Formats: sequence, C-alpha cells, structure tokens
Amino acid sequence: SEVLHVQSDGTIVLRSGWQDHVGASILLDGEDRGWFKDTDPANAFCLHDVVRSLTDFWERRGSGWALTDDDDIEFSTEQYLRIKAEFMQEYNSHFDGVDGVGRFGI
Repeated sequence: SEVLHVQSDGTIVLRSGWQDHVGASILLDGEDRGWFKDTDPANAFCLHDVVRSLTDFWERRGSGWALTDDDDIEFSTEQYLRIKAEFMQEYNSHFDGVDGVGRFGI
C-alpha cells in the first residue's frame, strides 16, 4: 500500500507522503461528513489531526479534488459517485441473491 505500512512488530503506520495517495472516498466522505478542520474545528468526530489536515494537501476545485501543488484534478466527484452507485447496485444485487437462497432455498 502507498498509504499504510506494517512494521516488523505488526504495528500499522502511515507511510511518509501518504497524503498524496489517499483515495477519492476519503476526500469525499470527509467533505460530506464534515471531518476536516475547516468544517469541524472542535473535532466532534475525534479523528487524528493528520486525517483532518488532508485539506492542507488537497483542495476542492470545481468538479473534483486536486493536490494543492498540482494543476490537474485528480478525482472527479461525478465519476466517483457513478462508480460508487454501480458498485452499490451490484453489491445489493449479490446479497439479495444470497439472502434469497438462504431464506427461501431458491
């Protein structure tokens, strides 16, 4: 992983420069749920400051998120939401089928 590292004692730590490699889901969920320092100055979610400070490395630009030192948009919100909706539909269909088999012997 470019974000996490497992040390020899089994401890999981963030890699150096991990902020550049977070996924769109972290940025979009953080924005939607108000995790970041600018929207939750009192830290009501009790998240570590390194997570809350992602907006020091990433910024919202029009239709997506971009690294603050880069001109290109890295994550398109519309594209992410479309992929998420497709995944949720497939996920629900799969488990509806599993539940149907388990419940009704179909």
